[in-house]
Amino acid sequence: MKFFYSVLLFSTLLTTTYCSKSNLEPEAAVPELRIAPDIRTRVTDMNFENQDAIGVTVRKQDESNHLTNQKFTYDGSTFSADNVYWYPETDKTSTVIANYPYSENGQPGSFTVQTDQRGTGYMLSDLLGAIKFDVKPTIESVALTFYHLLSKIDILTTASEGVTIEKIEIDGFIPTVDANIESQVVTVSTSAAATPITAHEIVANKTYDIILPPQTVSQMRINVKTNTKTMEKTFSDITLHKGKLYTLQLQISEEELVTTLSGEIENWGNDGILGEETSGGIEAGSGLTYGDVTYKTSVIAGQEWMAENLRYKPENTTFYTDYRYPQGDESQVETLGILYNYKTAMAGAEPVLNDAATVRGICPEGWRLPKIDELVELAKIAGRTFFSNSGYYQNNTGTYNANYSYVMSSTQQSNERVQYLRIWNISNKIIDTNNVPINNIYASIRCVKE
Repeated sequence: MKFFYSVLLFSTLLTTTYCSKSNLEPEAAVPELRIAPDIRTRVTDMNFENQDAIGVTVRKQDESNHLTNQKFTYDGSTFSADNVYWYPETDKTSTVIANYPYSENGQPGSFTVQTDQRGTGYMLSDLLGAIKFDVKPTIESVALTFYHLLSKIDILTTASEGVTIEKIEIDGFIPTVDANIESQVVTVSTSAAATPITAHEIVANKTYDIILPPQTVSQMRINVKTNTKTMEKTFSDITLHKGKLYTLQLQISEEELVTTLSGEIENWGNDGILGEETSGGIEAGSGLTYGDVTYKTSVIAGQEWMAENLRYKPENTTFYTDYRYPQGDESQVETLGILYNYKTAMAGAEPVLNDAATVRGICPEGWRLPKIDELVELAKIAGRTFFSNSGYYQNNTGTYNANYSYVMSSTQQSNERVQYLRIWNISNKIIDTNNVPINNIYASIRCVKE
């Protein structure tokens, strides 16, 4: 009996020790989750700083969240959180989503830049998003590329002797956006009003900058207050693009304010124009003939677009496998175009992640597949009436869905998924984006001119 009780006591202690340890610590095979950031388009800096915080969500294959808005803090090289580990199923993939700045309220469905960006207001106006698909638990840090979701204007000033700049304001822009971190799309809030925004001073009387939500405005007003007077300059039809940097030059004397706007984009990209080149209107284009079919085109905000869905049948492609007809009816093609899968649309081109380059695909020479940001901007300006309600085919069902129209972009955030503009035919208001596995969908194409 004594031996039996000794064995029982030993077993109980062993079980208690094991259970306590398993409740407090992960198994050795489960690694700590860390984030290695890469910043392509941060307005306030090109690098994160110590103690910067991001919110991290890890969504598993079954759509459950392993982490939800977990706060991770930067230590100079990686983001991490105390006692935060991967899940133990090392063969299961997940999607990792992150946003800066961190908020206890979760991903910012709505975000407002500070109307006074002097002092800390500038840092609080930054907004970045990152997403990575098909990530498995690993001992290595997860590499995430963060993209800036707003716009920035650098203001370079030259002041005459005796003139001191006290404040620079830009008016005409709505400061609030509805943000979708997962699709990395922001749209100006329809419930907010335009308001003056004060620029951040870097070097007095020399350099300033300001963060603004991307949008098209009919008038942008520059207000400069000096020690002697307040001056104003107005520009018409200005468009700021997401993640782009613009330059505004000011020459200030006691008598006048002279301004110069530059469309040169530095550091973050190579497109987007600020000034007289852009327009919020829609003009008739020069038209296009391709594959014995003539298409109408429209010039919208400085870009020429096909005003009809592509209906070109590439050589060596097969109906149903490579492309399909709306409603399965070839007679619909003349008005609704052809629905293509992504492989067909790319025409053999290699995938280009995160819009690192443009892709012609099956578009005519001198034209190309649009990026998702371009489609979103097009939809904001031209509206839903610009698009044909052609619906789409989802490959795993093989049935035509007329409730939504999908327009293909070239934007890939992973080798497995591509972004589409989605027009809700069942609603008169909703246009958004959807990130879909490459092999799952047949959609319309609107080519844009290079």
